[in-house]
Amino acid sequence: MPDDLADLLDMAVYKEIASQALYIAAQDKTQDPAARALMKELAEEELKHSRLAGALKERGLAKRDWHP
Repeated sequence: MPDDLADLLDMAVYKEIASQALYIAAQDKTQDPAARALMKELAEEELKHSRLAGALKERGLAKRDWHP
């Protein structure tokens, strides 16, 4: 797998995890039930995104011949 693509996928996973942590922390900082529900939903979406990017790397989709 080209190193650049592997680095991009690693960075994507990292950013998704960081975003998830932000949304989880934000849930504790609000008293608004609707805002809490939104933050929970957003955190769950970020988890899905990080798993997707990780799966792309693991499955070898990144091994295709990509143009830089």
